[in-house]
Amino acid sequence: MQIKALYLKDFRNYKEEIAHFSPEVNIIFGKNGQGKTNLLEAIYFLITGRSFRTSYIKDLIAFEKKGFYLEAHFEKAKITQTLKILYSKQEKKIFLNQTPIPNFSSLFGILNGVVLSPLGSGLIDGPPSVRRQFFDISLSQSTPLYLHHLRRYTRALKQRNALLKIKQLHSIEAFEEQMAYSALYLQQTRQQMIEKLVQLARPIQEILSSKEEALQLIYKTSLSKTQTTEAYLTQLEKNRQKELALGYTLTGPHRDDILIQIQGKEALSFASEGQKRIGVTSLTLANWERLRQVNHELPLFCIDDLGIFLDHKREEALYQFLPTLGQVFVTTPRAFKSTHLLVIENGKIMSDDHSNGEDDL
Repeated sequence: MQIKALYLKDFRNYKEEIAHFSPEVNIIFGKNGQGKTNLLEAIYFLITGRSFRTSYIKDLIAFEKKGFYLEAHFEKAKITQTLKILYSKQEKKIFLNQTPIPNFSSLFGILNGVVLSPLGSGLIDGPPSVRRQFFDISLSQSTPLYLHHLRRYTRALKQRNALLKIKQLHSIEAFEEQMAYSALYLQQTRQQMIEKLVQLARPIQEILSSKEEALQLIYKTSLSKTQTTEAYLTQLEKNRQKELALGYTLTGPHRDDILIQIQGKEALSFASEGQKRIGVTSLTLANWERLRQVNHELPLFCIDDLGIFLDHKREEALYQFLPTLGQVFVTTPRAFKSTHLLVIENGKIMSDDHSNGEDDL
């Protein structure tokens, strides 16, 4: 899988630009505030229908513009395809080739990829919702049935919470049945992914930490591993009176968390900043590898602000992975010789170099 070209119009600080990419390592070079990360954000939006920097899509619209347009020409399974997204406050249109796509969730699985960003520290430092989102996005890229159950559960949960807030229990059982149908599948699939990620992340963690720091993930869920659908329904019924007073649901996959441990201690409380960054890097690389194995193709790999995350020694260790990752997009304030160098200045691509010079990475 590779993106050959990306057209941006009124996206962040890009008025109208087109970028051509190498199938290998693409270095996106420029000073801070020039639009390097915005380019990665556009790629990630094409993959997931969301940003890795903001929860509000309207923030992606250029200042004083009504909407933005993205168009990617990419190759998948040796077939060249086109993905187009038009978004404004009034409408959104998505097309894969000439076929309309109904919503942003339907983008999952068209392009696959991961992003390693300084903002990724929230995977350890952030609230449980950040860790749940990490798993939900990855599983939605690789498992269409997971996305189906996630959407089904989320819709039913919203309806149940709405009834709890207005203290109206009429028809609440119907939404609880929908939740129970999907809750156990979500929990079991997350547990399987955790076990796979630990298996894949441990050797990566050893390389990045010089075999000094073991990584472990523990799934913290309100549902027991042996719980049945009927038992979950009983639990929801038992909690109703308490939840009526609170106005929201206390039990289910939407309350789960994933504890990240390094050297047997909870990373959130005991790990140094360097250890946290190594942990996030290892999990991101492991996630890329899991997607590769499940989808049988090389996912895209985006790295924002190369070198911000790791000290020089760990950064050098990270470099050895890059040639194995297929198409890579790296933003950096430092110049590198590379397969393909894009120089970004004030939202403009000043240099689009397709030279095959020796890669200093």
